[in-house]
Amino acid sequence: MFGSYRGRLIFPFRASIRQLDTAATAAAKSGDGYDEDFKEPSPTAPAGGEGAGTSTRAESSALVLPCQVEMGTGEKVRQFFQGADMDARLVLVFHFRDLEAAGLVDANGNATLRPSDRLESITNSRTGEVVFTPREPLYVVEVTATAFGIGRGRNLLTVFFQGRDKGGGS
Repeated sequence: MFGSYRGRLIFPFRASIRQLDTAATAAAKSGDGYDEDFKEPSPTAPAGGEGAGTSTRAESSALVLPCQVEMGTGEKVRQFFQGADMDARLVLVFHFRDLEAAGLVDANGNATLRPSDRLESITNSRTGEVVFTPREPLYVVEVTATAFGIGRGRNLLTVFFQGRDKGGGS
């Protein structure tokens, strides 16, 4: 009756996403790439003992996927005792058909985009022109299958990206 029509994205763009490589991150810093308490990539000490250190975070090569861009929070400044911090939130919608073609759906039918994956940029799908590059890194904070298609299968995946706090609240 309905066939296999699964809908489509509206005015698609292309998102470049880098997935967290947990094995390479864990192997970094002589096998101590994850902080035992916080379960996140461990920072390394800065050169000379001053300034910001670097992260042991390792990422995959860029995945370029068609997406629909939804409204989020633009660049909102929040004030902390340590200074200003940018707060941003962006919502992208992906089609399961595109995720399946890219090998990003597991044997149980779940997308393999996960929290801590990072948005690198968004490009115009027709011209290839970069239309958005986050000033501060935006990471996946939520992944939700949000629609089931007319053809009786999942068709849309909504992914929420957000920046990370740099300081304590004021």
